[in-house]
Amino acid sequence: MTRGDVWMLEVRVAPNQAERVAAALFSAAAGGLEERDGALVAYAESRRALAPLVAAVQQCGLEPELSRLSASEWQTPWTEYLEPVRVAEGFVLAPTGHDASPTEGARVLWFEPDLVFGVGSHATTRLAATAVERYVRAHPGTAVLDVGTGTGVLAMIAAACGARRCLGIDVDRRAVDNARANARLNGLACRFSARPLAAVKQRHDLVVANVEAPALFDLTPDLVRVTGDTLLVTGVLEERRSELAALLSDLSICGESTSDGWVLLEARRTRAGPTAKMD
Repeated sequence: MTRGDVWMLEVRVAPNQAERVAAALFSAAAGGLEERDGALVAYAESRRALAPLVAAVQQCGLEPELSRLSASEWQTPWTEYLEPVRVAEGFVLAPTGHDASPTEGARVLWFEPDLVFGVGSHATTRLAATAVERYVRAHPGTAVLDVGTGTGVLAMIAAACGARRCLGIDVDRRAVDNARANARLNGLACRFSARPLAAVKQRHDLVVANVEAPALFDLTPDLVRVTGDTLLVTGVLEERRSELAALLSDLSICGESTSDGWVLLEARRTRAGPTAKMD
């Protein structure tokens, strides 16, 4: 879990503004987003890291309030509101310390909450988790690459569904440490590495990326390159679907799903190359 001071952004929103402002914050790379009565709250490790979030709020015609919190001030208020989230048909994501009871037909995956990497409640997490579960259950023994792994939840779901090999990568070393801890907590054999996607050389049967635009657009050529069979991409609003689809022209789009204004595209390679062994 994060240690030390953090910065908090709070913006007052009317009921008819909340969804649009939340979408703008997530698009600007907000990790965890807290909803309070009449307000949205986001956190970052520095004031500089809040800059894109401030700009996103201002583009919605609102002005946020910024404040600096000590570790003791933010840790308890932030975590006390966390509840288990059903992220896919067979999985519930629950923060450690919560008395989560198993849900019928679903396995509980525990995680150490970290405000930077989110808590699994965003629509894109649910879209990606559902698609990963469906694919791996239909293709047991597959090799999976999770790009921008964050808490590691997508890699963990793949491992729990019977994937042969799960690799999660992130350019943030702390994200990798957090994901490793979460996998150990759940007794799942996932591998995590702090490296850029460009450093991955071999193809994987399934590649999944839940990454905000515009970073997702920049990553798309390499995402296509490392896809052996199927690519799942999400992190953009429905209004930008055509932009994302155009970048997947080397693959065949075979499915899509939407939730709360966000879209996930599923694309397939018609002739798959060799998949990963170890890199």
